Amino acid sequence: MGVYYILSAFLVILVLHALFRNAFSNAVEGLEKSLLKSFGFGLIYLFGIPLLILLAFLLIIGIPLGLFATVVFVFSLLFGHLVAALLVAYYLRKRNEKDWGFWSITFLALLCAIILRILTMIPFAGILLSVVILSITYGALTLKVINSKKQLVKN
Repeated sequence: MGVYYILSAFLVILVLHALFRNAFSNAVEGLEKSLLKSFGFGLIYLFGIPLLILLAFLLIIGIPLGLFATVVFVFSLLFGHLVAALLVAYYLRKRNEKDWGFWSITFLALLCAIILRILTMIPFAGILLSVVILSITYGALTLKVINSKKQLVKN
């Protein structure tokens, strides 16, 4: 079962890294100076989106939108640790000022994913750690999107 997890995590990391390499690199740039802000935006994402999904299900017109949002949210929860592992790999690259290539970052992200998986298996602290990691990850990515939208509006 562990080998299956490692192989599937490698495949997902490979796809995410190939598709969103620039997004992760840019999200890490603002992470150090706005860690608490990223955490806050991530908590809003983790706890606000389910409330909006419930609200959408209450409205008859919002049921298709609620179903779509549910699928996207569940997908983001299932693959959140792999996204976090990629963000950690890019953070380590930036902090150590290394010029790592595509495969170096991919394998480092896989190692980070395995470590995160082991840490989140701790009974109560693992759940708390998982919430913190997912909040910081999705908050950093959300802040990157917000900042890029602000740059487009200014230009």
